[in-house]
Amino acid sequence: MEKGLSPEQKKMCELLTLSVSGKETDRAVFSMSDRLMNMSRLEGTTALLYPVCDEENLKRYPGIEKEARENCVRFYRLLQLGRYFCLELEKRGIKALVIKGAHLASMYPVPEYRSFGDVDLLLWDKRDEAKAVKVLEELGCVKNSFQRSTHHVEMVFEDRIPVELHSSVVRDFEDQKINKRIDEIFELKEEDVTKAEVMGIEFPVLTDGLNAFYMLLHSVQHFLNAGFGIRLILDWALFWKREVNDAETEKYLGLVKEVGLSSFSETLTKCAIAYLGLNPDVSDRLCDRHYGKEELEEDSLVLDFMKEVFEAGRFGERDSKRVVTINSPSFGGLVRGFHHQMHLNFPKAGKIFILWPILWTVTLVRFLINNRRYRNSSAAAVVGNAMRRSTLVKKLNMWQ
Repeated sequence: MEKGLSPEQKKMCELLTLSVSGKETDRAVFSMSDRLMNMSRLEGTTALLYPVCDEENLKRYPGIEKEARENCVRFYRLLQLGRYFCLELEKRGIKALVIKGAHLASMYPVPEYRSFGDVDLLLWDKRDEAKAVKVLEELGCVKNSFQRSTHHVEMVFEDRIPVELHSSVVRDFEDQKINKRIDEIFELKEEDVTKAEVMGIEFPVLTDGLNAFYMLLHSVQHFLNAGFGIRLILDWALFWKREVNDAETEKYLGLVKEVGLSSFSETLTKCAIAYLGLNPDVSDRLCDRHYGKEELEEDSLVLDFMKEVFEAGRFGERDSKRVVTINSPSFGGLVRGFHHQMHLNFPKAGKIFILWPILWTVTLVRFLINNRRYRNSSAAAVVGNAMRRSTLVKKLNMWQ
């Protein structure tokens, strides 16, 4: 096994760093390859290669320009829809804001090249969910017949545009005390919300401290499931490349420490410094000390984390064995993880202790069927993958 990242992985990091630098670049600085192109597709970063591609590369790989153009059209459509839905909900007394998507894209030199495919809305008050769903239906959204999550409602707008109405920022983790605290933190007040402007379009978003905390929780959620790709670390690098005032930074750090995710937060920051162009001086604010780029490139935890990120691809799409990980590489950790999945599958029935044996059985049967039908993978392979990845979870000291 290679000690560090592969040459292609290093090159991908270099190209993404160059693409989002905001500087004029020499478009002939690299030679595109089939492996780089395939990697960019798996990572959802193909459009970001467009600013650094010369004419020869674009002619050889027309998918780069095609993806960039399609991204632009999709970006403008989703940007307008996010603002439209928020305004229409507000007219009816429901407060909502935009998360992810257009707001994250606004931090890129060319926002249109940061791909995203849906409109994500967060309610200020989760008690407004039923009323908000009704409003969105009046506006033309259709609620999906099958809902895969308990923390947001999945809907579809015209042209098959996905819309996610979030009552909570992330789905429940194993620790109920942490879940309760996260819900309390995101009981939003006026001082928690600000305005973002992209291409002259203004819409409500979380203030920087809360937004950074949400971005971290979103990363953790995906990391503990199938995983996430390089784009989330690129988002992290560009978020902290901006001017974030001391009060918002301290708010973020306080929240992270409170829920026991300081090590995970520092690792994201270190990866962004080592491989995606974030100024090492940011480590003075977000980490336990100053770290240099060269030092972090040799850090074993940073390397392990980056390998995990590239192995996963965009939201774990690279490997069908990636379904979930667990907090501890032990039989007890496996049992607790399975029990947690039961609660996620049956949030209401799972509160009734006497039903647990039945719900465990149904969860197990569903798991086995889905592995064969949709993932074409064995239960043993999925469990093995979860156990292996849990070793990294332990190194990250998550929830401590």
